[in-house]
Amino acid sequence: MLFAGFQHSIALEEVERARWWRAREFSTRFQTDASVAVLLEDLARWGRAPEHWEKYPELLSAVTPAELQALVKRLNLGSEVIVITGDAALLKPQLEKAGYRVEREVRKAPAP
Repeated sequence: MLFAGFQHSIALEEVERARWWRAREFSTRFQTDASVAVLLEDLARWGRAPEHWEKYPELLSAVTPAELQALVKRLNLGSEVIVITGDAALLKPQLEKAGYRVEREVRKAPAP
């Protein structure tokens, strides 16, 4: 749905499908003590109000196609960089076969 050079308007149906997926995924995030701890840590890290997660479904349902379109433009999707470390002789052919443009940069670790 989203890619570099994204030109067409995002349909309401696409936004609704994304909302449904995110809401469904979100509901599973409170199933363990560890996941609840991560969500509480997130509140502190981002300075969110204690009731943020209670209001999250309402906030999610209010997202409009225009707001999503503006976000796509700000993200500049398609200009991401993926860094992979490993044996270039093995990785480069596999990545190129999969359609990725490969640039190799070799850096030596600094001396201790």
